[in-house]
Amino acid sequence: FFFQAEDGIRDSSVTGVQTCALPISEFIALLKANPGKLNHASNSASTLLLSELFKAETKTEFVDVNYRGGSQSVTDTMNGVTDFCFIDLGTAAPFIQQGTLRPLALASLTKYELAANIPLLADFGVPVSMDGGTALVAPANLRSEEHTSELQSHLNLVCRLLLEKK
Repeated sequence: FFFQAEDGIRDSSVTGVQTCALPISEFIALLKANPGKLNHASNSASTLLLSELFKAETKTEFVDVNYRGGSQSVTDTMNGVTDFCFIDLGTAAPFIQQGTLRPLALASLTKYELAANIPLLADFGVPVSMDGGTALVAPANLRSEEHTSELQSHLNLVCRLLLEKK
């Protein structure tokens, strides 16, 4: 996902005023008009890779600011320290619901049912996709048959519930 703080970009040297809720096409135009002046909060190797793919596909240039995790990159984007970030929906969802982040586009080639109102980057001629898998992990020393069978039971229940919704 590609996010911008709800109250816009706060770099007066770029726009002269705060730009509020830009559509992705206008945001790309802003990046092209101001090479190297906007910054992206990168919080992992995958978001850094995604930002580089985005730069190449859009022929834009911006500064990547590296963070150690999603929480701080989202916080700094919300507070205008950085101009935008790519972040997973799970991290961003509470902030979208609160209205402190606005999704600009989905970095996927297909729509997600739960994010049907968010346009795809591909809809704007940017075929950049980073549909990553999420792993369920446990400590390496988790050996208890009771714990693993209970975990498996819960996972089976979640899968059944998801399949019933379809």
